[in-house]
Amino acid sequence: MASLALPGTGIQELCSQIALAGEGITHAIGLGGRDLSREVGGISALTALEMLSADEKSEVLAFVFKNRLPKLCV
Repeated sequence: MASLALPGTGIQELCSQIALAGEGITHAIGLGGRDLSREVGGISALTALEMLSADEKSEVLAFVFKNRLPKLCV
């Protein structure tokens, strides 16, 4: 399991719940609060997705974020 998230409690909660279920996490990557804005264009998310796609140990990917931005780049 790998997770991408904006900084904060979302990634912490996700990792805690996965651990409580007896599973492991290969990576937990914080993206920065404005990475998904149109101005930034998701550069950290795209870089992380590229890295994780090459990691054979990461079988599941969770993407956690709060939509606080007026316009997302997606």
